[in-house]
Amino acid sequence: MWQTRRFLLTILEEVVYFRHREVSLASADCRGFLFLGQEREKLNAEFAEFRRGSFGMKRFVLLGLAAVCGAMVAAAAGSQHTVSVTLNYDFSVDNACSSSVTTGCVKQFNIYDITGGGTPVKLFSIAAPGGANSAVTGITGTSGPVTIRSGVHTFAATAQMADGTESSPNGSTATAGVAPGSPASFSVVVQ
Repeated sequence: MWQTRRFLLTILEEVVYFRHREVSLASADCRGFLFLGQEREKLNAEFAEFRRGSFGMKRFVLLGLAAVCGAMVAAAAGSQHTVSVTLNYDFSVDNACSSSVTTGCVKQFNIYDITGGGTPVKLFSIAAPGGANSAVTGITGTSGPVTIRSGVHTFAATAQMADGTESSPNGSTATAGVAPGSPASFSVVVQ
């Protein structure tokens, strides 16, 4: 509670004393208000009340506004998910690395989110099955918690050699829908 109050005090100080500057509350979608003339004097008086702790309903409204802006920022950031994949690979040309073969071999598979066509975002890697030298089906892997926005995403798998060279992320892709995360908390009272 003290940190929230300090945050609001800082915002009010900027609004009151730097009236010609726009103040961002939490994101580009939640902008502060600028006060001029008589409104500034009124805000100065309310600010003094707020510092004394007698702000009442106005404090409640400001805290609510800060909470709403915080929720908007959290929703835009995405939610935590795990990504599970299954892939097949023919190791007959490029064998998998092993304890005795450490060069010129497939070391791992990298899983990317390539949604939107920009720079691929690496999510996790799967070690190649040691010493494999033929077609292998059902190679699986699961990420740890990763932040992904809801919506339809395109994922890609690449093979990475021991020297770091990697196949194209566009060579093997799959599309999946990502559901929004669950609420952070939920309570209900039934009487």
